[in-house]
Amino acid sequence: MSYWKDPATVTPDATSAWIDPLKVNGTALADTEQLDPQVSVTPIGGAAIHRLSDGSAAKQTVWRKRRVRVSGNGWVPPTLSGLDWSAPVTVEGHMLAGPVTGYSDGPEESFDPANASWSWSFTLEES
Repeated sequence: MSYWKDPATVTPDATSAWIDPLKVNGTALADTEQLDPQVSVTPIGGAAIHRLSDGSAAKQTVWRKRRVRVSGNGWVPPTLSGLDWSAPVTVEGHMLAGPVTGYSDGPEESFDPANASWSWSFTLEES
């Protein structure tokens, strides 16, 4: 399955050439920024094990949420640099099952001196 639209079907008023572009707070990253980001989703949750009267254990799931990590190479995309990270952030697209809203500290940059390359990432925990 291709995630890039056929250029023959893209209309001049189309906002993105991607079928399911990565969007942060409803704003799609620019087409040139869509090539690199990688999105991973990790389920997180809280559970407790309770003992029943006959001594057997029963696991009770208290809550379930998702942790989304978005990472890429190069400089932080301008779309992400202009966000207010103190407010809730919504990430959608790029094969996510649905939008994820939560809090993040914003993108972190790192430099690898061995390869002379920059990378960035941010983690969002669903609220």
